[in-house]
Amino acid sequence: MQAVGSVTARQEFITPCPELSIRRQCELVGLSRSGFYYEPVPESAENLALMRRLDELHLERPVYGSRRLTALLQREGLVNCSGCSGCCADGVEAIYPKRCLSQPGEGHRIYPYLLRGWKSAVRTRCGAATSPMCRWPVASCIWWH
Repeated sequence: MQAVGSVTARQEFITPCPELSIRRQCELVGLSRSGFYYEPVPESAENLALMRRLDELHLERPVYGSRRLTALLQREGLVNCSGCSGCCADGVEAIYPKRCLSQPGEGHRIYPYLLRGWKSAVRTRCGAATSPMCRWPVASCIWWH
């Protein structure tokens, strides 16, 4: 069964009572007991400053990925070699062409391939390619009819 609602909303349903144990209440609400007892740790001021600077760099240079942004922060002395990996996982992504660029757009007409099944070595269609005076490769004569 899928639990509905945020963790904090489900935590509010659970109250200590003698009839139902906390374990059973967590099970009924769809919340693990570790999720019930968890208290989130606030972000440190140093980490907030790092994330602010990371956002500034990302807005200045949107084509830079996480590795290049980490290198910029290292040059500024703000982060060690792997200190930025957690921050960059929070939605910082370089702008570059993504996959599926070959897909046709809306309203694009698909043209038929007219040379399917056509052999270029046939003498009647490409007589120049079979002549001894022809120095072109056979494939370059495909357009001759």
